[in-house]
Amino acid sequence: MSDEPAVNTEVLKGASPVHVPITEDVRHAVSEALGARDLAIGTKAIVMAILRGTGETGTAAMTTLSQTARAVVRHTSEMHGDVGESTKGLVLGAIASAKTTGVERPQAATAAGRAAIAEAELIGAAAVARVRGALKQEIGGILVAI
Repeated sequence: MSDEPAVNTEVLKGASPVHVPITEDVRHAVSEALGARDLAIGTKAIVMAILRGTGETGTAAMTTLSQTARAVVRHTSEMHGDVGESTKGLVLGAIASAKTTGVERPQAATAAGRAAIAEAELIGAAAVARVRGALKQEIGGILVAI
């Protein structure tokens, strides 16, 4: 088992919980999204699938969102993708999932944006510039508080 955080999901109602390493799913999904025409749409779908799939709400959902956002930025960078575009998708996915996670849209958008910045800081100055650049404009009608 890897040291990566796991998300507790239920495959079927009443089934035993299954632990899925977030990073493995995200690595595969980012690879698929990079091949798509629009990276933002692909990363939005990643966030929505993970948040809705876990069924988590509140603080637990925001923790999962942050872990997912960091993993997406890291894997996008490793695959030489545009971390700015993936950040836009992360925020869009967070906004789209806000109602089901029981948080306000601006709170979800900010959590995704801040996690993207935190990961970009570990990658380097160019990644930080791309992520911050993406977050300077409204995304999904929300200006992310960074």
